[in-house]
Order: sequence, then structure tokens, then C-alpha cells
Amino acid sequence: MEVKLLYEKDIRMPDKSFIINILTQDKLDETAEMSHKYPRQILSMLDKARDIREFTGRPGDIILLYPDRTENIYMFLGLGSRKELSPRVFQNCGAMLAKKFSNFHINEAMLDLSSNIGIEPSLTIKPFLEGIAIGAYTFSKYFTNKTPFPLGRMSIIIHDSVRMDLAEKALKDASINISASNIARHLTNEASNNKTPGKLEKLIREILRDKLFNIYTLGENELKKENLNLLYAVGKAGSEPPRLCIIECMQDKNLPLLGIVGKAVTFDSGGLMIKSKDSMPFMREDVGGAAALIGAMSVLPRLPLGFNVIAAIPIAENLIDSNSYRPSDIIITRDNISVEINNTDAEGRLMLADCFLYLQNRYKLAALIDIATLTGAITRALGKKMAGFFTNSAGFEKIFRSAFSNSLENFWQMPLEKSYIPNLRSTFADIKNDGGEPKAICAALFLLHFIKNNTPWLHLDVGSCITPGSNDILYGIHDYANGIPSITIIELFRILEQWLGNLHEAD
Repeated sequence: MEVKLLYEKDIRMPDKSFIINILTQDKLDETAEMSHKYPRQILSMLDKARDIREFTGRPGDIILLYPDRTENIYMFLGLGSRKELSPRVFQNCGAMLAKKFSNFHINEAMLDLSSNIGIEPSLTIKPFLEGIAIGAYTFSKYFTNKTPFPLGRMSIIIHDSVRMDLAEKALKDASINISASNIARHLTNEASNNKTPGKLEKLIREILRDKLFNIYTLGENELKKENLNLLYAVGKAGSEPPRLCIIECMQDKNLPLLGIVGKAVTFDSGGLMIKSKDSMPFMREDVGGAAALIGAMSVLPRLPLGFNVIAAIPIAENLIDSNSYRPSDIIITRDNISVEINNTDAEGRLMLADCFLYLQNRYKLAALIDIATLTGAITRALGKKMAGFFTNSAGFEKIFRSAFSNSLENFWQMPLEKSYIPNLRSTFADIKNDGGEPKAICAALFLLHFIKNNTPWLHLDVGSCITPGSNDILYGIHDYANGIPSITIIELFRILEQWLGNLHEAD
């Protein structure tokens, strides 16, 4: 969608315009004060709609007005009470607006955000546009008859007192976030037969083809040579061999280096400890962590970045044949840690552990992040409206809270409770891969075992939170992936430079 910004004073309203207006409940009760802005007939119609409760100004309330003797169409969108306005309100209202527009045949509209409500553009324009894009999302690749979102152009009217540079930055930031989120959602929603390990690698190379990136892949032979035995074990029964895709974004060797790992199980049957028939159809989503990472990486050329990034994407299918790894197998890692397999459906943590060791052995990391659809337990604990995060660093916790506050994606900190470490003890090896209850915490503690030298580490367990609940205002169709946490990772990129720099200097 093409978007341009205009000051209120510069508007010359053409005939046949479709004008979207926002109203708080307070302003709806003061229609007389809007006489300078709207035709008298429009104000009269609004008064009547308010009086009969057809339009109350609650968040997401929408009414269309067609006054006589004009070809303009006026849409009014409620925002709720002025004192309760927040970026989340604008984001949700944008999504509800998009769902309304999907039924129209209107290519161009004007969005009037010129009401002086005292909130800066990054908290109005940015979430509003993100909400429109998120609410308008569809995955129609495999439909014979595709119905694209009708709105192709939008002019946003801003108050004359708003600084244009701040409005343009809000517009740019929204565009970057939307682009990353759409890539993450497309990759997660893609059919598993069209994102097998080899096909996903190809998609990664197509998406990250900018000269900023250097990509290399460790295939079957290289995994064996590098003793990445956990990743190899998980994927050796797949339709295609497992692989590790490494994406280097190195701008200056003197800058601090952030490592990020995104889990990519392109289809997860559960292995020999097979999943239920109810959960199996949704296992295309087990690539969600990597998809969010790829989406976030795709916009790095558009961000001013004061640090280097090294991303690792372990790719495998966890399927079943005579080569499948077994419960009771013991696998030796590249650092000679022995791991007993007591759950073949706890495969993601094995893949991440190998990546942790590889990145820490090969690169000098200032900090490390992983993103994974790791446990269903995190969803049972937190529901589908937030994901969990774990960290061994108070500094990382603080900066991550700022990031998801800016992204509006919800997270809740979970404890790295050390008293559960004995759950991971094995009778036959150094550690076992499933420590039982509490499953999300034990999974995080397993990963912590592979963090060296107390490297600052952030673990994002997005579980099945990557698809929204059935009553989600923002994301709508609950079968579509929501792209979480791609936008949070971008917001983290935007604020991470100083903290990483301090870590780098202290090292």
C-alpha cells in the first residue's frame, strides 16, 4: 500500500473522496466543536447515530455516512475514551478498519489523523499502519481465485503542529516492521512440502540476497565433520538431510557481535514418540522461530546498525523411518557433553544446543538470543496472547522489556529456577533432553547448560503463541501465523547498540 503524509492546511479535498475520520468518545459528545471540520449535515447525522446508539465511539466502532449533494463518503472510526488512548488502541483499531475495508471496492482513501490528541506520531501513525497491515494479512498463495486487499493508496492527514520528520520516521518504522512481519508470516504459513530443508534454505537465500549478507550452509557431511551430532540426529530421518544455515552480517570487525538462533523444524511428527492426530496438522508452524528471525534479518539493510549480527538457522524434519533417532540414544556433542534422548519430541532444544556450541566456538559473541516454538507448556502457562522469555542477564531483561513495549507484542518473564536442574540428570549421560515438569523451565535450563562463560543470553519460547487465539482483535483468522516475535526483534535491534557496545568494551 502506498502511503503519503499531508498537513491539514495543505489539504484540498477532491470530489469522490473516501475519508476515514477518527473520533474519541469525548469528541463524539462535542460535535458542535467540530463544525469547522465537517459539513453541518455530517454533524447532524453523527448526533443522531450517537443518540440511537448506532455509533458510540467505542474502540473499533465504525459508521459510514453518505451526505446529500456530495459524492464524498465519510467513515468514522471510534477510539474509545481519550484518557485510555494507547498505541495498542490505535493498532487494534487499524486492524478492525482493515477487516472492514476488505469488503469494499475502494482503491484510495484519506485517513484523517489530524485531531490534536497530544500523542506523538510513533504512538499513533506507526501502530495504526501496523494494525492495518496485520489486519489485512491473508495467505492466498494456493487459492485459484485470489482476492487482494483493495486499498492501494492512502493519504494520512496530520495536524499542522506535528513535526514532519517525526511523522516520516514513524511511517518508515511501520513499513520496516510490516515487511518483516509479513515475511515471517508467509514462511510459517507455507506448506511443509514446499519448505523442506533444501527448499527453506533456498527461500532464505532468496530473501536475504542483499550484499550485506554472507550465507554459508553446513550440509550433511559438514554437520558430521563439525560434530553437530544433535542436529544431525534430529533430521537424519527426514525427506532431505538436515543442515545449518549461517548468515553473517558483518559491517566492521571492531563492532560487537550479536548471535541469534532461530529453530526451523520444517515439519515435526514428534519422531518415534509421535504426536497426536490433533496437533500434527499444525506442525508446519514449527519453523516459526526461524521465520521470525529471517523476517527481522531481511530489514537489516534498512536499519542503522552499530553492531554485527551472526544468525544460525538449524533446519531439519523430525520424521520417522529406520534412521530415526530413538529414546535411550546417547549422543555426544562437539564439546564432548553426552546427552541422553528420553523424548524424541523434544528435538528443538537439541538443535539449538548444537548451534549455541558452534557459534560460541567459532565467533566471539557479546550476547546470544534464540527464538523457538519450543514448548506447548509455555502456551498452557501464558495462553496465546503472550510468549515467554528467559534470560541470565538483568541488563538483557531491561532492554528486552523496552523492545517489546515498543513492538506491542506481549511477553512474560519466566524464571530460570536452578532448583529444577536435578530434573535434567541422567543415569546414563551428562544430561537428558527432557527434564519433565515444569516443561518450559526445564527446556530453558537444558539450553542454559550450553551457554559458556556466562554469555548474556535471551531465550524466547513462543510455543504455539505464534498463532493467535480465536478472539484476537488484531490478528483475526486464528489459523494464520502472527509473525511474533519478528517486530520485537527489530525493535531490539533499534536499541541494542549502546548496551552491546558496553559489553564489548568491558570484555
